[in-house]
Amino acid sequence: MTEGTTPIGDGSQDADGPADGAAAAPSDAELLQHLGASVLLCWNELPFQAQVKILAQTSDVVGTRPIADARNEIIRFLLPHAKM
Repeated sequence: MTEGTTPIGDGSQDADGPADGAAAAPSDAELLQHLGASVLLCWNELPFQAQVKILAQTSDVVGTRPIADARNEIIRFLLPHAKM
């Protein structure tokens, strides 16, 4: 490498974003969406007690808008979508 050149993948950024092609960090909402989809895909493989605990927690999630009857709404959502 000659003087004044920039190594590839050094993390420097230009107007289009990171020079090394790395994507921007995901938002909390995107991470939660992926987590939710992952839980959905393996729901039937989770132990029954884990399923019960997750559903019980749905009515007490700090920082989210309360959903009336959240547990039952989630169960209705899970029935047709859970991988069998």
